[in-house]
Order: sequence, then C-alpha cells, then structure tokens
Amino acid sequence: MQTIVQLPTNDQKKPKHIKRCG
Repeated sequence: MQTIVQLPTNDQKKPKHIKRCG
C-alpha cells in the first residue's frame, strides 16, 4: 500500500514523501 504523507498532490511525485509498505 502507498501511504502519502499529508502534503500537496504535487509532492506525490517525490518518492521521499511517499511511504511504501509491502
């Protein structure tokens, strides 16, 4: 599952702000 931190949708392109749990 990809949990995106509370940030603008523009930051979803940056893997740094995206937490991947698998």
